[in-house]
Amino acid sequence: MRLGQSNSYNGGLINCDTDIGELLNLVPGWAAQIRDAKAQIAPRDFEWYPYDTLGNLRHLDQLLTGSNRRVLELIGDQTLLDLGCGDGELSLFFAALGCKVVSMDYGPTNHNEMRGIRSLKEKLQASIEIVGVDFDSQFSLDGIEAGVALLLGVLYHLKNPFYVLEKLSKHSKYCIMSTKIANCLPDQRTSIAKWPIGYLLAADELNQDNSNFWIFSEAGFKRLLERTNWAILDYWKSPGVENSSPDSVDRDQRVFCLARSTYGITNIVLLNGWHEPESSGWRWTRRCFSIEVPSPPARPRALHFEVYVSRECLQEGRLSLVATSGSTHLFTQDFDQAGKQPIVRRVAFPKDQPNTNLRIDFELNHALRPDEHDSRERGIIFSRMRLD
Repeated sequence: MRLGQSNSYNGGLINCDTDIGELLNLVPGWAAQIRDAKAQIAPRDFEWYPYDTLGNLRHLDQLLTGSNRRVLELIGDQTLLDLGCGDGELSLFFAALGCKVVSMDYGPTNHNEMRGIRSLKEKLQASIEIVGVDFDSQFSLDGIEAGVALLLGVLYHLKNPFYVLEKLSKHSKYCIMSTKIANCLPDQRTSIAKWPIGYLLAADELNQDNSNFWIFSEAGFKRLLERTNWAILDYWKSPGVENSSPDSVDRDQRVFCLARSTYGITNIVLLNGWHEPESSGWRWTRRCFSIEVPSPPARPRALHFEVYVSRECLQEGRLSLVATSGSTHLFTQDFDQAGKQPIVRRVAFPKDQPNTNLRIDFELNHALRPDEHDSRERGIIFSRMRLD
């Protein structure tokens, strides 16, 4: 099956509108197929990954809300990227639903040196791509444009989670991730839940497993996402365990979240007049630029912008931004101070065209001209843009 088409799978009709709850109903049958495949793979000189990776779908049923529950729609026609895939049971599940899947793990730290996922791929004749990647290196994702990246139970195994999350933000629209968090220090008295803290484990401090590195407080986890170009859309925390600490196994607490990449403003369709994103993800515009906003189910909606106005641009006087759609004036925004500034504007979609995307054209009254330091025409900087 290709996404966007219907497919009869396990007696059910699966398409892009399928709710995560309906996908969850398919798990018992798929788990039985996996067990049968494993039983038939012989001789075998390796141990299967011992944890229930398909169980993550139950957590996603708890996590996802509204339209986000249509996971296949989030993936779209792009790749599902499964990082830290284990034996690939989730990868194989989504491949069976018709998704294009790239499964990544690192052989030397994978439970069975990736022999499990390779054996299952061959046995099930699955069309997944398996890639060995050292996530602790300055690895590349060139050529990959993912609709959704899965990063489940991986974050605390990374030496450099900042690099991995930032790299993912440049190659994936959405990320579904989970990680262990700590609410207090190992003394179980000093609370850190509200502080953006990362705790570096000793090699034998957690479960005698030296592949564990960083355990974040809840505030630290959220700060990490913010600093690596991610905006949280859905968030769910396992109940209880208020005294969980970085070194605890029996008091383990986890958070799950769906986040949207804000790198290069990927959640809005950019048309003309935009320069390439900078390393931080924000973009310069030209004096005139345009976007296309997908038609939402309800009208009107609010556009949220976060822009930065340079002092140099204000040297020519007040900066004015005019937004129009066709012949309709939407709004005018004046800037007379430099720095970062939020903008929230309600936008009405055409009532007589319910399924039409809205093109918005912007025009500044002046812009920085090309000079010896920068050959581009530069108008204003956008660091965030979203439709609510």
